[in-house]
Amino acid sequence: MLKGVANELRMTKLRGWSVIFSDNEVVVRPADRSAGKFGFSLSGAEQFHIAFFSRELNYWNKRAYFGVSSGVVARMLDWMAAEALVPTKRTEPAGEAP
Repeated sequence: MLKGVANELRMTKLRGWSVIFSDNEVVVRPADRSAGKFGFSLSGAEQFHIAFFSRELNYWNKRAYFGVSSGVVARMLDWMAAEALVPTKRTEPAGEAP
């Protein structure tokens, strides 16, 4: 399932963004690579956990959870695009409940 989501992200990502797939995680980098990166994985079989690593703050300062459902890739991409605009702002976990 994670590989399928990575492939869908590759087709729908924003211009200049990159998607890298590994065995248990997908890394999504915004066009401004100096801002940081998003990493997400599948938590169990029911939700995706996304976190943002801020290079300036040098820690994972944003998190969100998204339930596995139709259209989840678009919702995750919207969240990542919004959070990438202000990379140093800390946010509490957001997204859908499991």
